[in-house]
Amino acid sequence: MFIQVLKRGWVLLALLLLTGLLRVTFQGLTNSSLVPLPTRAQISPLDTPTQQPAPTRSPPPIVIHTPTFRPSPSITPTPLLLRAPARDAQGWLLFGRWPDHVGGIRTGPDAHPLDKRSVFLRWPDGQPVRMAFSRLIPSPDGNLLAALEETEGGDVVYVFDAQTGQALSSGDSPISMGLFMGWHPDSVHILFRDDAAYQGLWWIHVLNGTRQLILRYPFFDFSGAAISPDGQRLAYGLNAPEAHQIWMAYPDGSAPRLVLESRYVVYVFGWSPDGRWLLYTGEPGPAEAGAPSARGKILWRMDREGRQRLPLQGPFVFGWGFWPVWSPDGRRVAYVGWGKGHDCWQKEESYRADPLCRWRGVEIYVEEVETGFLLPLASNAIDPVWSPDGRWLAYSAMDEHGQIDLWIAQFDGSERRRLTDTSEVEKGLAWLPKP
Repeated sequence: MFIQVLKRGWVLLALLLLTGLLRVTFQGLTNSSLVPLPTRAQISPLDTPTQQPAPTRSPPPIVIHTPTFRPSPSITPTPLLLRAPARDAQGWLLFGRWPDHVGGIRTGPDAHPLDKRSVFLRWPDGQPVRMAFSRLIPSPDGNLLAALEETEGGDVVYVFDAQTGQALSSGDSPISMGLFMGWHPDSVHILFRDDAAYQGLWWIHVLNGTRQLILRYPFFDFSGAAISPDGQRLAYGLNAPEAHQIWMAYPDGSAPRLVLESRYVVYVFGWSPDGRWLLYTGEPGPAEAGAPSARGKILWRMDREGRQRLPLQGPFVFGWGFWPVWSPDGRRVAYVGWGKGHDCWQKEESYRADPLCRWRGVEIYVEEVETGFLLPLASNAIDPVWSPDGRWLAYSAMDEHGQIDLWIAQFDGSERRRLTDTSEVEKGLAWLPKP
């Protein structure tokens, strides 16, 4: 009996001890620093992922950067004196007699021929230059002559003494390949777009061969450039697929300033002798430039600041290598324009297939800049060049028999006469003043 009571006591004691232990453990757990579990209300449902659209890749905007230049000493730190027209027509009228040499006619005060040279240009060893030059461009002082050989890679420039006709160097070291853009008024530097090793727009000293980089702008094509007669302002055209611009800067390319932004192809031709006006293309025209249907307002002039821009009235032929030329007094411009036209001009293939297409259906016009008075001077004629005094124009013309010779007339069309009568093609004229 006692033993059973004792057993029950031990069991009861065990139960009491176990209950106390559990209570102590539970209180220890509740007084600890455990982070309580969040309630269901505190649990936020997971966001369902939404499909984001793929990023679109748009082309970057076209940014037109100001051309960079290479600082260098200016060629003309002070303005050069402007040149006045000569007193008469005395000088040498040079012409390319194709296919292989340059001839010359010495002219008197009234432009009458006095003497002739069948071969005017010679190499330093005295041998005649047997080459066909596309253009002959005398220096502003008339002492040097740049003769351009036209190749598929661009212009190759040979320089001669304009009075003696002797080359300054052998034919092994011409200036090439690129585009001749004119003489500097100091008559020893030329403006040249180099398309070969050097690249960019350069001043090149023709006597010692030194070069001065003006601009290098790989994303644009330099389309014409000209320095003002006082040597203080350089104008140049830039073309790219989405941009057509004309800029003005100092002769070394510094301080460039945009003067024309166009939707049309631009080209810079040259300054008037007094430096007031710049001839160019790039303004809206009546039709696509270069098409025979285009009539007028292809050739324009702008002032030195680019603020005043006025059209010339005649139908200038743009895009076929014709150059407008200022008269020595700056009052008139002579250029090749559309006349009756011809089917050979419709396609480049037909143009190249006809060696006389360049003369067919075009005319030489003389336009007074201020009044707009337009005079058709000669039909089926190209390559006009002014006499040193500005009274006469010489040109290459095709007669009714298809023979191409040199002609001359006063700028108003009077006193027209033929200077040559040969079966050879004569073109590419230059009129040198008497020294």
